[in-house]
This record gives sequence, structure tokens and C-alpha cells, in this order.
Amino acid sequence: MWLWGGKKRFLEKHLEEWQLDTWRYLLANVGDAKWVAEQAPLTPGHAMFARPPSDDHSSAIILFEQIKEYMGIEDCPAELVKRTEQGGQVDTYLFLDQKGPLGSFEQHGNSFYITYSPRLLREPVHLAAVLGHELAHYALATIPDPPPGADEEPLIEELATDLAACFFGLGILQANTAFAFSQQQGFDGQGWASSFSGYLSEEGRIFSLALHLALRGEREAPDLKPRLQAKLAQAHARIDAEPAILDGLRA
Repeated sequence: MWLWGGKKRFLEKHLEEWQLDTWRYLLANVGDAKWVAEQAPLTPGHAMFARPPSDDHSSAIILFEQIKEYMGIEDCPAELVKRTEQGGQVDTYLFLDQKGPLGSFEQHGNSFYITYSPRLLREPVHLAAVLGHELAHYALATIPDPPPGADEEPLIEELATDLAACFFGLGILQANTAFAFSQQQGFDGQGWASSFSGYLSEEGRIFSLALHLALRGEREAPDLKPRLQAKLAQAHARIDAEPAILDGLRA
């Protein structure tokens, strides 16, 4: 028996409801449940990550085109720009500031640009997750109506973009790269550093991954980091407890 009432949900009620509303929004405007079921989640073992890491921008362009094809948005006209210490020079008069997140989706006039941090070139899986997020921005920009809740809270658009990346099949990469931990050591000591990539919480990404897998009739994600496997099981348990969740998405 739970001392404070019923069993706790995997996500808070309002967060779960927002996720399901956003999934229905994407199913109505991007691809239906059958399309989602046919989209196998992208994993770190995919052939597109088999090439040795390179610091050359051309390797990022190859990966960019592969991610576009995987997501089914090959028609995205955005130009890929690598940020430098001086920023990304797009043309004679336009420079993109180097400061900011690991990637960005920007519109200048009638032109679109997706930028990325050059340090991601040595981490192609993480680069793919970032590029997928920015391409999801483009996909949402083609929908006339904003995501649920975006009219009241601008940050919702970024959260919906992270969720859309999971919808497109990038849930495993998104979850694996949400938090990064590294050890730092020098002549005067050592320590640990952590960083966060994206906007949707780790649990939010796992819940969307579980929804994607459930729509495919699957439960397992072997390439998911071991520490996230228990959370995935909890998300599946929540979906199992209320069959109306999947029925509503399939409808």
C-alpha cells in the first residue's frame, strides 16, 4: 500500500497529458501511427556511424543528409553551417554567432540554416541527435498550427521539438545523449563535469521512446544506456496500466 495515495505515475499528470496531446498533434500533421510503427528507432550501431570520426565539415554534411533521409524530410532546404571561434560565416554580410547551444535552427530572410558545434564532429552519435533536433524544428515549422501549449508558453516549442525528434525515431539517441558525464584531470587536481543536451527531461524522452516502441509492438531498446533501462521499464508499465493511451494514439 502507498502511504500517500495511489501509485505514482511515471510522469506527472499534466506532463503526460501534454506529451499525449503533442503526439496526437504530430500524428495528425506529420505521419500516422502506421508510419511511426514502420520507423525503426535509430541506434548507435547504425551503418551511418561506421565511418571513423573526422574533423572535416564534409563528414557532417554526409551525416546531415543521412539523417534527413532517415527522418523522411529530404526536401528540407536548410544549409548546414559549422560554427567557428568567430561564428559561422554564411555569406559576405551574414555571420551566425558562435555562442549558444550545440546546434541551432535559424531563418534569415528566405534562407534557413542549421548550425552545429565543431566539437561534435568527434561524437557522430551526439551530432546526429543534435541535427535530428534541429531538423525537427524545420518539420514543426511546416505545420500551420503551433504545438499544444506553445501559444501560452514559448518554451513549449523547444520541448515539442525534442519530442518530435523522438517521434521521428531518434528517441534512443536523444535519451543516450541527454546527459553527458566526463572526468577532468590536470597537474593540480581532478574532478567531474556534466552537461545537458536538449530541453525535454530524461524521463520525458524515455516516455516518448516507450510510446514509439509500443506503437511498433516492441518493448526492448538494447542500445539504450544501462542506467536508463529501468526507466524504460517503468514507462512501459505506465502504458500497460492504461490501454486507452495507445488506443487514443492509434485512433
